[in-house]
Amino acid sequence: MKNYSTLYLVRHGETDWNVKGLVQGHSDIPLNDKGRWQAKELSKKLSHT
Repeated sequence: MKNYSTLYLVRHGETDWNVKGLVQGHSDIPLNDKGRWQAKELSKKLSHT
């Protein structure tokens, strides 16, 4: 029997800095409303796998 794994690559949700085109990486910028919605939707999709 072969064992298989599934790997999901997920990018972070939207932040206000994304919208403004600002460089990120050194600060923990919180998700905006759209980013929180994106995270909730992803959670729903991944819970069915």
